[in-house]
Amino acid sequence: MTVRSACICFILAVSIYLVSFGGCSSWIQERGGQEDFDPQERRMVLEDVWPEGCISCHKVSGPQDHTLATIVNEHLQGHPAVDSKNIKECMECHRPGEERFYHRLHVSHMNSRIFTELLDSSCIGCHQMEEKGEIFIKGLR
Repeated sequence: MTVRSACICFILAVSIYLVSFGGCSSWIQERGGQEDFDPQERRMVLEDVWPEGCISCHKVSGPQDHTLATIVNEHLQGHPAVDSKNIKECMECHRPGEERFYHRLHVSHMNSRIFTELLDSSCIGCHQMEEKGEIFIKGLR
């Protein structure tokens, strides 16, 4: 099995888990033998809280500029200056399947307390699954 196939299998398994149980950091509470989700978990499962993927969070919000271009230009030493407004523009240089790029994105988000706790996000913040089960990055379709 290639690394790419293993990653796809892993993402699929995590997505199935998320759809079934409501979130990576959430736990199902048993009440009278029935599963009960808290209101935020239910909202995350039933509606797409982050419909635009990256730019749902990476945007100007009041005085704060969290756009992709600002994050890259101010925080990634050695990266050429960019004016990227969305993930499609990032993909002009970072090709799909570029393992180092995707690994860095996963590590920086899944290890971020802002992403996982404050925003209560998980895999479904960035990824979406089509009806046929194919998983993709929001903003690239």
